[in-house]
Amino acid sequence: VESLDAIVWEADAETCGLTFVSRSAEALLGYPVARWLAEPAFVPEHLHPDDREATVALCRAATLDAADHQLEYRMIGADGGVVWIHDTVRVLRDADGRARLLRGVKVDITALKRAQQHREIQFGITRLLTEAPSLEAALPRLLEGVCTALGWQLAEVWRVDADADLLRWSRSWHDPAQDFSEFVATAPAMTFARGEGLVGRAWERSAPVWMTDVTTDPAFRRWAIAARQGLHGAFAFPIRALRGITGVLVFYSRRASPPDESLLQVVDDLGLQIGQFIERKQTEEALARSEAQYRSLVENAAHGICRTSPEGRFLMVNRALVGMLGYESEDELLALTLERDVHADPAEWALLLEEHRSTGQAPAREMRWKRKDGALITVRASGRPLGDGEGGAAGFEIIVEDVTARRQLEEQLRQSQKMEAIGQLAGGVAHDFNNLLTVIIGRSQLLLDRLQRHDGSRRDVELVHKAATRAATLTRQLLAFGRKQVLQPKVLDLGEVVGGMAKLLTRLIGEHIDLVVRQGRGPLRVSADQGQLEQVIMNLAVNARDAMPQGGQLVIETSRVEPGQAPPGLVGPLVLLEVTDTGCGMDAETRRRAFEPFFTTKEPGKGTGLGLATVYGIVAQSGGHVDVESAPGRGTRFRVWFPGVDGRAETRAAAAPAPERTRGTETVLVVEDEQDVREMACEALARSGYTVLAAGHPFDALETAERHAGPIHLLLTDVVMPGLSGYELARRLVAARPDVRLLFMSGYASGSGDCGELTASRAPLLGKPFVPETLVRKVREVLAA
Repeated sequence: VESLDAIVWEADAETCGLTFVSRSAEALLGYPVARWLAEPAFVPEHLHPDDREATVALCRAATLDAADHQLEYRMIGADGGVVWIHDTVRVLRDADGRARLLRGVKVDITALKRAQQHREIQFGITRLLTEAPSLEAALPRLLEGVCTALGWQLAEVWRVDADADLLRWSRSWHDPAQDFSEFVATAPAMTFARGEGLVGRAWERSAPVWMTDVTTDPAFRRWAIAARQGLHGAFAFPIRALRGITGVLVFYSRRASPPDESLLQVVDDLGLQIGQFIERKQTEEALARSEAQYRSLVENAAHGICRTSPEGRFLMVNRALVGMLGYESEDELLALTLERDVHADPAEWALLLEEHRSTGQAPAREMRWKRKDGALITVRASGRPLGDGEGGAAGFEIIVEDVTARRQLEEQLRQSQKMEAIGQLAGGVAHDFNNLLTVIIGRSQLLLDRLQRHDGSRRDVELVHKAATRAATLTRQLLAFGRKQVLQPKVLDLGEVVGGMAKLLTRLIGEHIDLVVRQGRGPLRVSADQGQLEQVIMNLAVNARDAMPQGGQLVIETSRVEPGQAPPGLVGPLVLLEVTDTGCGMDAETRRRAFEPFFTTKEPGKGTGLGLATVYGIVAQSGGHVDVESAPGRGTRFRVWFPGVDGRAETRAAAAPAPERTRGTETVLVVEDEQDVREMACEALARSGYTVLAAGHPFDALETAERHAGPIHLLLTDVVMPGLSGYELARRLVAARPDVRLLFMSGYASGSGDCGELTASRAPLLGKPFVPETLVRKVREVLAA
């Protein structure tokens, strides 16, 4: 009996007092045998509090029944440790069958229970990690589960900060029935380097570390707080993944416990298991992210994406393709085939298949596709064949870009560039023509002044003068189209300008056309040359009149443009002029060429083809934009946008009364680089009594002015000259002779700054070509002002 590794005992059945205990009791629990025998309630008093009531009750019931029985319970050893006991009890009866003596064997099954406990922990953690969607979701239950299974009270998670190479607190769990608030509150502010503290050592060693009592270990930073809150035993183990340690778990107990090697082996395996779980979840999450990104890329792509069968039946489509083709759902599109339902020309699909058969590729190409509503769009399709493993195609993956708008913009750009080139040419030609026409008109007028009324040559000269005057009108239109006019902009109210032209327009378009003028609310201020603005309105009205030979309605509207309704390229406040007719309309080709100079749909001799070209040039030079909407039989609408401005609208000044006399004796400095124009102007002024100083170059003019001792009353200068503009010449001359008056002459704007220079100078402008009478009247008017 004494040699058994178990406690053999006997007790009185009535009192349960021990009458015999083997010496192994002292080795097993640490209490001397004498104490077992001396204390009547020794065993009940040293049962684990959680097991005492149930164990005593079961023992008494079995004894009353005189039945042999087996019990498992926990006892508290002399060192405070818990010992699991398996107790086999035999009841000895008296002659009457009543229990007389209890005889039993207590076997220490602590190791077995711990092994079972460890297996349960591993099984529970395995199940938990299998079911958990993420480590973050699993950690609270994992910490609670380990603490509960071991009877420990507190757990913490520390994560590796790879950038700082430190451990940082992540989360804690503790028995809700106990207060560890001070200990827990200090953790978030702490960090540990490798080898520092309990968690740092577990990180550095890549293995579990046990502390019997943290309150006696100076390397444990929170030992004082642990002592106050009753924490003693602790162990930590690393979370080990393929890429290294990712964190450390640490558990605390109120008991100071010696190292449990079996438990350390379990948690070491547990750390590897958690690490594998993390890696698996990271792989799953990366795969899910990749799939989500791919799905998002496909679903949110700006271009259409699809997968088709070899026959062209849609197998997968994204939202962009559904919208591009005008359908409402993917299911609608999945019921279609490319060849039959989408290609405007089914031969394009056949060509794609043939190219794949011959080259093994599906090269990018542009083609025409049909939308659900029948409208055609231009798409650029590129993709690749999906191999079937036998050298054939199991289908195609295709990326489709709707390039309709781009091609339209490219066409508009080409048209704009063509218009710009034509405008440059027209402006340059018109400039040269203006100088020639100034000479022709001026000289013919001077000749007419010398000829008698009945002179036989007079008719020929008059015809030359008339033809040159008509040619001057043509050059003005060319300059307008080429945006080379010298404008004199001022702040105008577009609505007032349209309203003021209503009567004139009514007479212009005829009684068979109903004119409706709708003026927008509030001031609609723009900065424009009033004469040119009226020309735009008049040309558009005439164009509408010619489109309605049998009558109709012409509507002219003005309004302020709301934000978001402006055409591309125009920003800021805008004012809109709309001219709409109910005439014959235009086809696509006519619309495309509507603003080209000399393009007309009228019969020969019925139009110059410059009306809309003039509109285009004036609007563009004024910083605006014009477009046209039209269809055969459905009328036409022109929309003209002008930049809106602040300021008070200026009213048109009353025409100045013609000077009573045109002759004068003042000195005029004439500066013109074209010799014929200069000589004609000088002759006209000299014949009217003026003293004329002439210069063919701006620098010559400055020298002439410097040498001239007498006053110079007026500078008459061309605007566009080599070396120095007329405006700069005027500035320099005024600086030297402040009293000199200014009169500019030009029929051509060299650049966008000319209008601003003219406005800033506040000087009048004499447009070319002009006749001598107009010249001398303008000179007299300026000198008399």
